[in-house]
Amino acid sequence: SSFKPVIGDTTDLDAKKVKRVVVCAGQVYYDLFNARKEAGNDEVAIVRLEQLYPFPTEQLAAELAKYPHARELMWAQEEPKNQGAWYQIRHRLEKLLSGKQTLQFAGRPSSASPAVGYMSKHVAQLKALLADAMESTQGALTELAQAIESGAVTSTEALSGEVRMLETLIQQMS
Repeated sequence: SSFKPVIGDTTDLDAKKVKRVVVCAGQVYYDLFNARKEAGNDEVAIVRLEQLYPFPTEQLAAELAKYPHARELMWAQEEPKNQGAWYQIRHRLEKLLSGKQTLQFAGRPSSASPAVGYMSKHVAQLKALLADAMESTQGALTELAQAIESGAVTSTEALSGEVRMLETLIQQMS
């Protein structure tokens, strides 16, 4: 065995059915894998980046080429948006987009601290992240609304999630 900077999806997905490729690094992969399995979602492929620098452009491009019908490339991270790898690799992911593909983000809202401090908020944010990555935009909006109603997430925290969802809807309509 040897080190692989990019690990492709390990399940038997029909590449022609894949509409979204989620790229991630670290342990969030296991949350994404389990969420996809629970949902029975065969339209999402999960690709792991094991090396962020130097960025494995050629290996990731080869992996993405396996999914010619994917309309979305999504970066997923457990860290808040302003703390993980998103801002360091976003431009590299944008260069890999083809045709009418869009680049999306699934993660916690930007924050001054790396953790929310309450287990209920942590769980609600993780559920929203997984919904962003696995479900339709409508499903993610429903999850977000439930989190607000239960008090697990404030409306201010949810606003950034709703804006992301609206941006996604607008991109899908154009």
